Amino acid sequence: MKKRCLLCLLALLTLILCLAGVSFAVAEECSHGNSYYAVYLNERQHTYMCDDCHGALGVGEHILSCNSDICLDCGAEGLTFGDRSHDFGETHYNDTHHWSVCTDCGAEHCLTEHYTYCYAMEECWGCYVDGVQIGDVRHNNYTYDSNTTHHFRTCGHCGTVDEIQKHVAHCVAPTTCDTCGKDAVLDGIRIDDVYHISTWEWFHDGQYHWQVCRDCGAEMNKSKHNALCTAPSLCRTCTVAEPETLTVEHKFTTLVKDDTHHWLVCSDCGEIVERGEHYALCVGDPSACCYCAAEDVTCSYLKHENSLMFSDATQHWEYCSTCDSVILEPAEHIGTCQDGDTCCVCDADSDTPYTLPPRHNVTEADVQYDEQYHWWVCADCGEQTGLEAHFAAGAEENCACGAPLPPLRIVQQPVSVVAASGKTAKVSFTAVGEGLTYTWYYKNADADAFVVTTSFTGNSYSVKMNETRNGRQLYCVVTDQQGNTVQTDTVTLTMGTPLKITAQPKRAYALENETAEVSFTAEGDGLTYTWYYKNADGSKFSKTSTFTGNTYTMEMNETRNGRQVYCVVTDRYGNSLRTDTVDLIMRQELKIELQSESMKVYENEKSRIGVMVSPEECTYQWYCQKVGADEFTPCEKGTGALYFFTMTADLDGARFYCLVSDQYGFSIRSEIITLTLGHRLQITRQPQSVWADRNEEVTISFDAVGDGLTYTWYYKNAGARKFSKTTTFTGSFYTTELTDARNGRLIYCFVKDEDGNIEQTKIVGLHIKKPLRITQQPKSVTGSNGQRVAVSFTADGDGLTYTWYYKNAGASKFSKTSTFIGNIYAMDMNATRDGRQVYCVVTDQYGNTVRTDTVTLTMQNTLKITRQPKSVTAARGKTVEVSFEAEGENLTYTWYYKNAGASKFSKTTTFTGNTYSMEMTSARNGLQIYCVVGDMYGNRIQTDTVTLTMGNAAKITRQPASVSAAIGETVEVTFAATGDGLTYTWYYKNAGASKFSKTTTFTGNTYSMKMTSARAGRQIYCVVTDRYGNTVQTNTVTLSVAK
Repeated sequence: MKKRCLLCLLALLTLILCLAGVSFAVAEECSHGNSYYAVYLNERQHTYMCDDCHGALGVGEHILSCNSDICLDCGAEGLTFGDRSHDFGETHYNDTHHWSVCTDCGAEHCLTEHYTYCYAMEECWGCYVDGVQIGDVRHNNYTYDSNTTHHFRTCGHCGTVDEIQKHVAHCVAPTTCDTCGKDAVLDGIRIDDVYHISTWEWFHDGQYHWQVCRDCGAEMNKSKHNALCTAPSLCRTCTVAEPETLTVEHKFTTLVKDDTHHWLVCSDCGEIVERGEHYALCVGDPSACCYCAAEDVTCSYLKHENSLMFSDATQHWEYCSTCDSVILEPAEHIGTCQDGDTCCVCDADSDTPYTLPPRHNVTEADVQYDEQYHWWVCADCGEQTGLEAHFAAGAEENCACGAPLPPLRIVQQPVSVVAASGKTAKVSFTAVGEGLTYTWYYKNADADAFVVTTSFTGNSYSVKMNETRNGRQLYCVVTDQQGNTVQTDTVTLTMGTPLKITAQPKRAYALENETAEVSFTAEGDGLTYTWYYKNADGSKFSKTSTFTGNTYTMEMNETRNGRQVYCVVTDRYGNSLRTDTVDLIMRQELKIELQSESMKVYENEKSRIGVMVSPEECTYQWYCQKVGADEFTPCEKGTGALYFFTMTADLDGARFYCLVSDQYGFSIRSEIITLTLGHRLQITRQPQSVWADRNEEVTISFDAVGDGLTYTWYYKNAGARKFSKTTTFTGSFYTTELTDARNGRLIYCFVKDEDGNIEQTKIVGLHIKKPLRITQQPKSVTGSNGQRVAVSFTADGDGLTYTWYYKNAGASKFSKTSTFIGNIYAMDMNATRDGRQVYCVVTDQYGNTVRTDTVTLTMQNTLKITRQPKSVTAARGKTVEVSFEAEGENLTYTWYYKNAGASKFSKTTTFTGNTYSMEMTSARNGLQIYCVVGDMYGNRIQTDTVTLTMGNAAKITRQPASVSAAIGETVEVTFAATGDGLTYTWYYKNAGASKFSKTTTFTGNTYSMKMTSARAGRQIYCVVTDRYGNTVQTNTVTLSVAK
């Protein structure tokens, strides 16, 4: 514990000096990776210190339990600020969420939507309740894979793909993805970003704070200073006080709600923020707020979490990806009469006015009409729009515009029909009026006049199509009950050519900005073509009016890559067929995106050269031309994007290229790559630290091999914060005079070869030799048998070694021991080592020696209980005595007692020896006692705890009585007594005798024998004795002969 306190004080002193601008060099080999402890800094924060080197690692905020003001990390007490730690108990739930409640303070935490797994959809896996509304479906049993740009995982149960992430790399390996391990050159992936790992230390200026990458020194995590509302002048991240700019933040931990709203309250200053109305999810309970989990409340609206508006060159649409609701069906862009090239729905802009007529500003009140037509007038531009003939909705007497209509009229005219041979051709129409009758007339194609038919008396005419009826014309005359008539339009029955697609369209490929063409052939009469398309990210197909024939052509770009198209073919009779759906694929131009450059490779090193091409589906063949060869020849095993080789002397100067071919037969050749044999940079001898006399010239050197080496030396004087570069020394030697200012200077060198490879030497130091001296002498120690005792001292000097000598009591000379090689001599105490003398000889690295004082090890007698006390029982008024025996030196005795029913023991000073003695009373019945024995060395030992019990004293409860009996009869005298452990002794005296005699015949409370003349007049009594030695005597009674 004392050591821990000293370490905490040392860490606190280190922190204070760091804040004051004093820097300490942390040992190079310390990785701060084992453990750390926390030291109080201020009322809000503590500092984390490395357990190994005690260097400051960073600053963190206090963490308190919900019912305590003590920090769980640094142990500081009386705190009012800090995150609260809770003890969560039973899980609570409603239809949509579950949460935990702290068993100490009742706070609600961890509000979470119900979730399940794709293979077990019956219950929530967070609260294990079924019948609730599942908000999230999760997956597991993943397999992991990647492509050129991303890595991802696939659920092993349902095949769902998620966690699609771009490839990223660490700055020390910028071509290798840090997640999936694939390499940009080896595997052809594309690295999206290179990340860094920061140090603990924060740097700052008046506006910002930042960290630096521990590996490459890049600046990172830069942000503006921020403070909590309870400490508005102190940056909570870097702890700088009163910077130029500072953003104050609140800690919102309390969620408050009523029937219509919810809001957050800052737990530190009480400020209310983020007040909002309740709202529900589109897939949840409409009366349960999805923000605060309030139930049976008024939600102002349903929230579509992914309500997105999409548009392309011709259409716009909107849908929710959470509930799959279509918010706005696909519709073509439409401008206004004031702005014809900006869509009035989605604000999409176009270089030319949209195809649809512009939208006018009209209302129902703007309608105008005459006897035959009605129309509207735009309020913005005054243009007439929507001109159409009057019509009635069913049997209405007026047109929708308000104009009156005749009582007998055709409201829906018949239309010509086409049917194949043997198929039914049906013509019908709708008329309104009173008491209608229908008369049909027809005329075949070769006839001169119409004739009436009585086969059909209603508003429908239906026949099977054949050659005779091909070209037949029809009309119907409708008559009402007043004799008014009206005639329908004349229509024609035609036997048409069957609609048929004779050649389906096929997938089309094109380069970017080239034209992709999809076409097909069909047979039929009066064919029209309507094309539909859906982009790769679209949810449904949209119609386009751009193409009206059997060919769909489009200039290829990224937006249209993956577009699906199909065509609906309609003949003049209204029959329709749909073609197959095909894709438009933007074929990538075959090109080399990345290739290896000419390189230097070290002998016997395994390496590779490679190309990265697009598209990926290609074949490869590598070719090589060694020095002296006339031509390139194919490389064995050179059929991949990468060519692997081991560098040898015969490859020095060799030239390579790769021939790449795509699936369409196009080929491209890489640039020439030349290999050069190089020599690896390596430090073959490290520098060593130097100790020398003051003002002596010293030299630090090392050896390195490589191509075109340059040397850069760095130094840091004792007390300096960072290393500085020196240009004085440009070789592998560093020579200087060792002055007081250079004492403790640290030095290292960067060696760089012509290829940019860098190696760093180890850090070494310059030291002025220290005089050897003992700074604290050892002291004699005392310990009990088996106890660990230690003798230690401190010394100052360079490169110290320690040699210990000992001499047991009675020995004539000291002996050397090699068991202890440091400044501590420690062992278990026993009788052999009692009186042993020890000293140590200290030697520095220069051969100087110094001897410590001689000290003695002494064994103290062991304190122990040799006989434990025992519980006793005594009658009231009797003296009870408890004692025990102990061994040790200069023993002291402290007795403790506890009455029956008391909660704790109390000390008594009445008894100072090994005996506890007192008179037994009712108050002391059940009294428990024990004794603590101490010796002269401060050792303590406690006896067993024993109990005092009060017993019952002997007492006559019924006296014996005199008896008479005839000669030969049995006489019996008895009495009753109470007490603990009673014994009975009877006494008798015959008539005429002078004294009583004891008899051992009777040992109980009854005296029995046959009556004789010799026993007439005998007197008897009994003495009763209990286990405590108390006695009581009965009355004396007489035996007589009955008359």
